[in-house]
Amino acid sequence: MGQFITIIKDTSLCAIVAVHELMYSGQIIMGQYVKSSYIIGLYAVIAMIYFCINSLILLISKKAVKEII
Repeated sequence: MGQFITIIKDTSLCAIVAVHELMYSGQIIMGQYVKSSYIIGLYAVIAMIYFCINSLILLISKKAVKEII
């Protein structure tokens, strides 16, 4: 199960799309709405979003493994 999650997170497509899209969205938000003093907070929110996406993938894979077994 852990290996499955690692493979999903480490595939070039997922890593590039997820990280690049989140960082690009952060730059757009930063440029339009956020003052430069909130940069660290914005990147912290982006990191939490990435963590939540990965946690969701982990939960789905655990449920899938339970159904198979």
